[in-house]
Amino acid sequence: METTVDCSTDNVDDSDNDPAVRRQRYLTGDQSVRKRVLWIERCWSKDDCEIISKEIHRLADAGKFQRRHGSYATNDLPVFYLCWNVYLLVMISVRRKVLTSMAQHFYLKVDDLYCKDLFFVKYETTKQNGLELHRDGALLSFNILLSEPSDFIGGGTFFQHLDAVVSTNKGDALAHDSQAMHA
Repeated sequence: METTVDCSTDNVDDSDNDPAVRRQRYLTGDQSVRKRVLWIERCWSKDDCEIISKEIHRLADAGKFQRRHGSYATNDLPVFYLCWNVYLLVMISVRRKVLTSMAQHFYLKVDDLYCKDLFFVKYETTKQNGLELHRDGALLSFNILLSEPSDFIGGGTFFQHLDAVVSTNKGDALAHDSQAMHA
């Protein structure tokens, strides 16, 4: 199930088969499309989240988390550190569920989309408990909650153009234009 926050019903012509043309149309066309925030429910099951979380904790204990992303540094784990079966679970489900939904709702084609920088962030009250308002360095961005919302205080993603925090459930994805100011 999907929910689009601040969703326009305007449609964009998808008759062109050139991905560069579709990308340019997205960037220069109807700006209401770029303000969409897409909530994709149940991207990962609770069992999937547990499998992924267990692997992330194993790698965290092995010291694999890195301080990256200069302007808005995160202490994160790049997806390529995951063991092969968990890596495949993540990559296949992201393509089938997240990228497919993003393509549909942002009027692109799934073959136009790929993961430029896919990583896991662990927020902790004593270390990194959030990010400042920022933009990402891609066309579109998404995040998937691996924890139960009851396991922490706060959370969610603040979108400046909505002047609101959008919070999801465990296993749900939140997708948006990477240039939307968010925290």
